Amino acid sequence: AGPEPFFQTLVISAEVGSEKPDRAIFDEALARMSVTPDHAVHVGDFYALDVVGARGAGITPILFDAADLFADRDCIRIGSLSELAGILRA
Repeated sequence: AGPEPFFQTLVISAEVGSEKPDRAIFDEALARMSVTPDHAVHVGDFYALDVVGARGAGITPILFDAADLFADRDCIRIGSLSELAGILRA
């Protein structure tokens, strides 16, 4: 009942020995996917962990802000996953 069927790989901090916002966990995800940072996005719901961490690794961050609490943040924000599809197509 977990997210595994929806993803090619999962990078678990306890397995990698690194937690967001540390760059190592983002680098591990990129390596597993054979993707360079400029061809990746990271979607997360914590600015300090997800946005800061992704930027530190050279990845475009997208802040999942369903409650519209972070309008003042300096990043792409989405309120639903359906918005993500449009951003990725653009």
